[in-house]
Amino acid sequence: MSDETFERVFSEVSQSMREQIWRFRETHIPKTITVNTHVWEYLDCGTDKQTLVMLPGGLRHPSIGWQLLEQLEKDYRIIAPSYPTTGSMNVLVRGVLSILDHEQIDRFSIIGSSYGGIVLQSILHIVPQRVSHAIIANTGTISDDPSVVKLLKRRLGLIRILPGRLVTQIAKRAFKRMLEGIEEDQRTVYESLVDELFVRGLYTKKELVCHFEGLIDFQLNHQFTPESTSQWDTKVLIIKSRDDPGVLEGSSEALDRMYPNARTHVFLEEGHMPSITRMDEYLKLLHEFLKG
Repeated sequence: MSDETFERVFSEVSQSMREQIWRFRETHIPKTITVNTHVWEYLDCGTDKQTLVMLPGGLRHPSIGWQLLEQLEKDYRIIAPSYPTTGSMNVLVRGVLSILDHEQIDRFSIIGSSYGGIVLQSILHIVPQRVSHAIIANTGTISDDPSVVKLLKRRLGLIRILPGRLVTQIAKRAFKRMLEGIEEDQRTVYESLVDELFVRGLYTKKELVCHFEGLIDFQLNHQFTPESTSQWDTKVLIIKSRDDPGVLEGSSEALDRMYPNARTHVFLEEGHMPSITRMDEYLKLLHEFLKG
């Protein structure tokens, strides 16, 4: 049975869809592990075949990607973590790797979209020999343009001084803008999933601060080059959208330059989340790549 908060937040969602979401949650109970004082939650589900790590984006929880996960677990073992409250990219990397070590998973494939794509690249830089396939979606990479870090620092400084309630309102609106392009009935579902994280206190000002701290950490402290990435055995797929509002100008081109051996797929008009707006095509693309 669902709880009162769920029923209130998802009141505009059809009964059948509410039942699907709740059934998914009842059958996908997170595991927990503590890594250097940080408590990690993660889903471990699917088959015993190829392992696919699914990293969440800026919302820091895998709930927004539940439909994609539900499809992928038919063919892969899925490890889908939530991020603890930290702005250290090294903490996120070590946490994900500790989960995999705990589950005795050595070799794995990995997908990360948006902020998850940044975490993915940090992991890939540390252990390229463990990653067979990497899918870097709707994100950017390290930039040699100093204005990028300046912009991130300005935004972080503003977030720090604003009241928490105002920050969460701004963050919620920003996340919902990323849902543009999704059909109305589906958009209601995903807007409710976003609302739920804020209502339950799973996304607060602290999480947004950590988000920008992580982006700055990545830009300043995780240095790798096209020359180094071209030496990796990892197969890389870059997924992007031509009209992506969630990626800074120039980031897409920088990603191409960083991974010269990567395969690239461009969605023409699918916004920041083609995994939702074009899920069938997205799944076909993933399956073809992961089998290669």
